Amino acid sequence: MFDTFPTDPLGQVYLANIDLAITKSLIDEIELIDFLKKLEHYCNHSSSIKTESIIDGFAIQDYAFKRFKKPIIFEDVTTVISVCKLDTKDPKFLWLIDKNILNQNFLRRDPDIDMLVDWMKDADYIIPDAQIGRPNYPVWLAPKEEINNLKNKIGSSSGRALAEEVRDALGLAHLIEEKAHLIQITIKKNAFETYQSDGIIKFAAPSFIEAKSHKYFRTWTSCPQNWGRTRHLKDIKHEGVKEAVSSPIPYKTSYGIKYLGQTTNDPKGLKVTVDEHVESLLEGKDVGEVVNELRAKL
Repeated sequence: MFDTFPTDPLGQVYLANIDLAITKSLIDEIELIDFLKKLEHYCNHSSSIKTESIIDGFAIQDYAFKRFKKPIIFEDVTTVISVCKLDTKDPKFLWLIDKNILNQNFLRRDPDIDMLVDWMKDADYIIPDAQIGRPNYPVWLAPKEEINNLKNKIGSSSGRALAEEVRDALGLAHLIEEKAHLIQITIKKNAFETYQSDGIIKFAAPSFIEAKSHKYFRTWTSCPQNWGRTRHLKDIKHEGVKEAVSSPIPYKTSYGIKYLGQTTNDPKGLKVTVDEHVESLLEGKDVGEVVNELRAKL
Protein backbone atom coordinates (compact mmCIF):
# COMPACT_ATOMS: atom_id res chain seq x y z
CA MET A 1 0.00 0.00 0.00
CA PHE A 2 1.35 3.41 -1.05
CA ASP A 3 4.58 1.66 -2.07
CA THR A 4 7.27 3.10 0.23
CA PHE A 5 5.00 3.85 3.22
CA PRO A 6 5.59 0.54 5.08
CA THR A 7 9.40 0.91 4.91
CA ASP A 8 9.58 4.63 5.71
CA PRO A 9 9.43 5.77 9.39
CA LEU A 10 6.95 8.56 8.60
CA GLY A 11 4.90 6.18 6.47
CA GLN A 12 4.75 3.76 9.38
CA VAL A 13 3.52 6.54 11.70
CA TYR A 14 0.86 7.39 9.12
CA LEU A 15 -0.26 3.77 8.64
CA ALA A 16 -0.39 3.13 12.39
CA ASN A 17 -2.61 6.19 12.92
CA ILE A 18 -4.88 5.06 10.06
CA ASP A 19 -5.18 1.72 11.82
CA LEU A 20 -6.07 3.44 15.11
CA ALA A 21 -8.73 5.55 13.36
CA ILE A 22 -10.31 2.38 11.94
CA THR A 23 -10.08 0.13 14.99
CA LYS A 24 -11.36 2.86 17.31
CA SER A 25 -14.13 3.86 14.83
CA LEU A 26 -13.12 7.53 14.91
CA ILE A 27 -14.19 8.35 11.34
CA ASP A 28 -16.98 7.01 9.16
CA GLU A 29 -15.46 3.90 7.56
CA ILE A 30 -16.97 4.51 4.11
CA GLU A 31 -15.47 8.01 3.96
CA LEU A 32 -12.19 6.73 5.34
CA ILE A 33 -11.91 4.04 2.68
CA ASP A 34 -12.77 6.59 -0.01
CA PHE A 35 -9.98 8.81 1.32
CA LEU A 36 -7.48 5.92 1.21
CA LYS A 37 -8.44 4.93 -2.33
CA LYS A 38 -7.93 8.48 -3.57
CA LEU A 39 -4.67 8.79 -1.64
CA GLU A 40 -3.40 5.55 -3.18
CA HIS A 41 -4.38 6.82 -6.65
CA TYR A 42 -2.55 10.07 -5.91
CA CYS A 43 0.53 8.12 -4.78
CA ASN A 44 0.55 6.09 -7.99
CA HIS A 45 0.50 9.24 -10.10
CA SER A 46 2.77 11.44 -8.00
CA SER A 47 6.19 12.35 -9.35
CA SER A 48 7.61 12.41 -5.81
CA ILE A 49 8.96 9.31 -4.11
CA LYS A 50 9.31 11.03 -0.73
CA THR A 51 6.63 10.02 1.75
CA GLU A 52 6.52 13.51 3.29
CA SER A 53 5.98 15.19 -0.09
CA ILE A 54 3.28 12.71 -1.03
CA ILE A 55 1.34 13.13 2.22
CA ASP A 56 1.64 16.92 2.28
CA GLY A 57 0.80 17.20 -1.41
CA PHE A 58 -2.49 15.32 -1.13
CA ALA A 59 -5.46 17.68 -0.76
CA ILE A 60 -7.46 17.02 2.39
CA GLN A 61 -10.25 19.63 2.12
CA ASP A 62 -13.03 17.09 1.51
CA TYR A 63 -11.94 14.78 4.33
CA ALA A 64 -10.67 16.99 7.14
CA PHE A 65 -12.59 17.66 10.36
CA LYS A 66 -14.68 14.49 10.02
CA ARG A 67 -13.73 12.81 13.29
CA PHE A 68 -16.75 11.79 15.36
CA LYS A 69 -17.56 13.45 18.73
CA LYS A 70 -16.72 17.13 18.42
CA PRO A 71 -14.59 18.65 21.21
CA ILE A 72 -16.54 20.52 23.87
CA ILE A 73 -15.56 24.18 24.13
CA PHE A 74 -15.45 24.90 27.86
CA GLU A 75 -13.21 28.00 27.88
CA ASP A 76 -11.24 30.33 25.60
CA VAL A 77 -9.12 28.60 22.97
CA THR A 78 -5.56 29.41 22.01
CA THR A 79 -3.11 28.73 19.20
CA VAL A 80 0.65 29.27 19.17
CA ILE A 81 2.39 30.62 16.08
CA SER A 82 6.13 30.70 15.43
CA VAL A 83 8.33 33.31 13.78
CA CYS A 84 11.85 32.13 12.96
CA LYS A 85 13.16 35.22 11.17
CA LEU A 86 12.38 38.85 12.01
CA ASP A 87 13.05 39.87 8.42
CA THR A 88 10.29 41.69 6.54
CA LYS A 89 11.86 40.66 3.22
CA ASP A 90 11.68 36.97 4.11
CA PRO A 91 8.70 35.31 2.34
CA LYS A 92 7.97 33.39 5.53
CA PHE A 93 7.72 36.55 7.64
CA LEU A 94 4.43 36.67 9.55
CA TRP A 95 1.61 36.44 6.99
CA LEU A 96 -0.73 38.74 8.95
CA ILE A 97 1.38 41.86 8.46
CA ASP A 98 0.70 44.16 5.49
CA LYS A 99 4.08 44.62 3.80
CA ASN A 100 2.77 47.64 1.86
CA ILE A 101 2.16 49.49 5.12
CA LEU A 102 5.70 48.72 6.24
CA ASN A 103 7.05 50.09 2.95
CA GLN A 104 4.96 53.25 3.27
CA ASN A 105 6.33 53.80 6.77
CA PHE A 106 9.91 53.56 5.44
CA LEU A 107 10.94 50.91 7.92
CA ARG A 108 14.74 51.17 7.87
CA ARG A 109 15.58 48.10 9.93
CA ASP A 110 14.23 44.68 10.66
CA PRO A 111 11.71 44.69 13.49
CA ASP A 112 12.32 43.29 16.94
CA ILE A 113 9.79 40.93 18.48
CA ASP A 114 8.15 43.70 20.54
CA MET A 115 7.45 45.68 17.36
CA LEU A 116 5.92 42.62 15.72
CA VAL A 117 3.63 41.93 18.68
CA ASP A 118 2.55 45.60 18.67
CA TRP A 119 1.75 45.39 14.94
CA MET A 120 -0.39 42.31 15.57
CA LYS A 121 -2.54 44.44 17.91
CA ASP A 122 -2.88 47.35 15.44
CA ALA A 123 -5.46 47.00 12.65
CA ASP A 124 -3.50 49.44 10.45
CA TYR A 125 -0.73 46.85 10.07
CA ILE A 126 -2.91 43.83 9.32
CA ILE A 127 -3.73 42.67 5.79
CA PRO A 128 -7.40 42.83 4.71
CA ASP A 129 -9.43 39.70 5.54
CA ALA A 130 -6.53 38.30 7.56
CA GLN A 131 -6.83 34.72 8.78
CA ILE A 132 -5.01 32.50 11.22
CA GLY A 133 -3.96 29.53 9.12
CA ARG A 134 -3.92 28.82 5.40
CA PRO A 135 -6.00 26.71 2.99
CA ASN A 136 -5.52 22.96 3.17
CA TYR A 137 -3.66 23.24 6.47
CA PRO A 138 -5.48 23.07 9.81
CA VAL A 139 -5.08 25.48 12.70
CA TRP A 140 -3.98 23.60 15.83
CA LEU A 141 -5.73 24.72 19.01
CA ALA A 142 -5.64 24.08 22.75
CA PRO A 143 -7.73 25.29 25.66
CA LYS A 144 -6.20 28.42 27.18
CA GLU A 145 -5.93 26.59 30.50
CA GLU A 146 -3.37 24.18 29.03
CA ILE A 147 -0.92 27.01 28.24
CA ASN A 148 -1.58 28.55 31.66
CA ASN A 149 -0.68 25.21 33.25
CA LEU A 150 2.64 25.22 31.40
CA LYS A 151 3.32 28.77 32.60
CA ASN A 152 2.62 27.67 36.17
CA LYS A 153 4.88 24.64 35.74
CA ILE A 154 7.79 26.80 34.56
CA GLY A 155 6.95 29.63 36.95
CA SER A 156 7.06 32.30 34.26
CA SER A 157 4.79 33.92 31.68
CA SER A 158 7.59 34.29 29.10
CA GLY A 159 11.18 33.34 28.41
CA ARG A 160 13.27 30.57 26.88
CA ALA A 161 12.30 27.87 29.39
CA LEU A 162 8.59 28.49 28.80
CA ALA A 163 8.98 28.65 25.00
CA GLU A 164 10.78 25.30 24.96
CA GLU A 165 8.25 23.67 27.29
CA VAL A 166 5.42 24.94 25.06
CA ARG A 167 7.25 23.62 21.96
CA ASP A 168 7.76 20.18 23.53
CA ALA A 169 4.30 19.89 25.12
CA LEU A 170 2.52 20.97 21.92
CA GLY A 171 4.59 18.54 19.85
CA LEU A 172 6.13 21.21 17.59
CA ALA A 173 8.80 18.86 16.26
CA HIS A 174 9.56 21.06 13.23
CA LEU A 175 10.98 23.69 15.63
CA ILE A 176 13.39 21.38 17.48
CA GLU A 177 16.31 22.55 15.33
CA GLU A 178 15.13 26.16 14.94
CA LYS A 179 15.41 29.31 17.00
CA ALA A 180 11.79 30.40 16.99
CA HIS A 181 9.79 33.17 18.64
CA LEU A 182 6.49 31.78 19.94
CA ILE A 183 3.40 33.98 20.11
CA GLN A 184 0.15 32.91 21.76
CA ILE A 185 -3.15 34.01 20.20
CA THR A 186 -6.25 33.52 22.36
CA ILE A 187 -9.84 33.64 21.08
CA LYS A 188 -12.77 34.14 23.44
CA LYS A 189 -15.05 31.13 23.90
CA ASN A 190 -18.18 32.99 22.73
CA ALA A 191 -16.49 34.31 19.58
CA PHE A 192 -15.17 30.85 18.68
CA GLU A 193 -18.58 29.24 19.23
CA THR A 194 -20.15 31.89 16.99
CA TYR A 195 -17.67 31.11 14.22
CA GLN A 196 -18.76 27.47 14.49
CA SER A 197 -22.50 28.07 14.61
CA ASP A 198 -22.33 30.51 11.68
CA GLY A 199 -20.41 27.97 9.58
CA ILE A 200 -17.36 30.23 9.32
CA ILE A 201 -15.00 27.50 10.55
CA LYS A 202 -14.93 23.72 10.84
CA PHE A 203 -13.73 22.20 14.10
CA ALA A 204 -12.84 18.69 15.28
CA ALA A 205 -10.44 16.55 17.25
CA PRO A 206 -7.50 15.67 14.99
CA SER A 207 -6.82 12.47 13.11
CA PHE A 208 -3.99 11.38 10.80
CA ILE A 209 -5.75 13.31 8.02
CA GLU A 210 -5.11 16.73 9.57
CA ALA A 211 -1.73 15.67 11.01
CA LYS A 212 -0.39 15.05 7.51
CA SER A 213 3.39 14.49 7.74
CA HIS A 214 3.79 15.16 11.47
CA LYS A 215 6.22 12.46 12.61
CA TYR A 216 5.09 12.49 16.24
CA PHE A 217 1.30 12.58 15.92
CA ARG A 218 -0.75 10.06 17.87
CA THR A 219 -4.49 9.47 17.75
CA TRP A 220 -5.30 9.54 21.46
CA THR A 221 -8.84 8.30 22.17
CA SER A 222 -9.23 8.75 25.92
CA CYS A 223 -9.00 12.52 26.34
CA PRO A 224 -11.81 14.28 28.28
CA GLN A 225 -14.37 16.49 26.48
CA ASN A 226 -13.61 14.71 23.16
CA TRP A 227 -10.37 16.60 22.55
CA GLY A 228 -7.27 15.03 21.09
CA ARG A 229 -3.86 14.97 22.78
CA THR A 230 -0.40 16.03 21.71
CA ARG A 231 2.57 13.76 22.25
CA HIS A 232 5.26 15.34 24.42
CA LEU A 233 8.49 15.47 22.42
CA LYS A 234 10.83 14.60 25.29
CA ASP A 235 8.97 11.71 26.94
CA ILE A 236 7.22 8.95 24.97
CA LYS A 237 5.13 7.95 27.99
CA HIS A 238 3.97 11.48 28.67
CA GLU A 239 0.85 12.87 27.02
CA GLY A 240 1.11 16.52 26.10
CA VAL A 241 -1.89 18.86 26.14
CA LYS A 242 -5.41 18.79 24.79
CA GLU A 243 -5.56 19.66 21.10
CA ALA A 244 -8.08 20.19 18.34
CA VAL A 245 -8.01 21.46 14.76
CA SER A 246 -10.03 23.97 12.79
CA SER A 247 -10.13 25.49 9.34
CA PRO A 248 -8.59 29.00 9.02
CA ILE A 249 -9.97 31.46 11.59
CA PRO A 250 -10.70 35.16 10.94
CA TYR A 251 -8.02 37.26 12.62
CA LYS A 252 -9.00 40.14 14.94
CA THR A 253 -6.62 42.54 16.66
CA SER A 254 -8.86 42.23 19.73
CA TYR A 255 -7.64 38.67 20.34
CA GLY A 256 -5.33 38.11 23.26
CA ILE A 257 -1.76 38.38 21.91
CA LYS A 258 1.09 37.32 24.20
CA TYR A 259 4.77 36.71 23.54
CA LEU A 260 5.94 33.45 25.11
CA GLY A 261 9.67 33.54 24.38
CA GLN A 262 12.27 32.23 21.94
CA THR A 263 13.36 28.61 21.72
CA THR A 264 16.95 27.58 21.16
CA ASN A 265 17.85 25.02 18.53
CA ASP A 266 18.47 21.77 20.40
CA PRO A 267 21.71 20.19 19.08
CA LYS A 268 20.79 16.91 20.74
CA GLY A 269 17.52 16.76 18.82
CA LEU A 270 14.58 14.74 20.02
CA LYS A 271 15.00 12.24 22.83
CA VAL A 272 12.15 10.13 21.47
CA THR A 273 12.99 8.40 18.18
CA VAL A 274 10.45 7.91 15.40
CA ASP A 275 10.98 4.14 15.72
CA GLU A 276 9.98 4.27 19.40
CA HIS A 277 6.94 6.32 18.45
CA VAL A 278 5.92 3.82 15.75
CA GLU A 279 6.29 0.92 18.17
CA SER A 280 4.02 2.62 20.69
CA LEU A 281 1.43 3.35 17.98
CA LEU A 282 1.32 -0.22 16.68
CA GLU A 283 0.74 -1.61 20.18
CA GLY A 284 2.27 -4.98 19.34
CA LYS A 285 1.13 -5.17 15.72
CA ASP A 286 3.44 -5.55 12.75
CA VAL A 287 3.40 -2.92 10.00
CA GLY A 288 2.88 -5.66 7.41
CA GLU A 289 -0.16 -6.86 9.32
CA VAL A 290 -1.62 -3.34 9.28
CA VAL A 291 -1.02 -3.01 5.54
CA ASN A 292 -2.69 -6.36 4.83
CA GLU A 293 -5.74 -5.38 6.89
CA LEU A 294 -6.02 -2.04 5.07
CA ARG A 295 -5.63 -3.71 1.69
CA ALA A 296 -8.46 -6.08 2.55
CA LYS A 297 -10.73 -3.10 3.24
CA LEU A 298 -9.84 -1.42 -0.05
